[in-house]
Amino acid sequence: MSQIPVSPVIIEKATELGKALVESEQFRQVREKQDKAFNNMVSLELLQKYEATKKAYAIKAEKGELTEAEIKGLEALELELHKNRLCRELLEARAAYQAMLNEVMTTILKVQKEAMDKIEP
Repeated sequence: MSQIPVSPVIIEKATELGKALVESEQFRQVREKQDKAFNNMVSLELLQKYEATKKAYAIKAEKGELTEAEIKGLEALELELHKNRLCRELLEARAAYQAMLNEVMTTILKVQKEAMDKIEP
């Protein structure tokens, strides 16, 4: 089965959406909070430790090898992240940006559903 090429109009609209997203206040907040957190050694090390641990545990979880102790350790690390003001602010900014992306996706899916509902069987 051959692939249908993507319409240049769709690529253009996607590019416009991408530009609008990176010009948003939510994206600006992520960049600002990330710069602050990454320029602080304590915050940076904490974020790196969390991300590395989370990645390693995700692999173990897929194999069914994640222990209760490891889960509790990750939860403790998450609490430590939230106690660090710079990390907490970054996580909150990322969550706000993700919420915006979710709203965009919901809107796209709503439009698609409405179009499908108009098609008669």
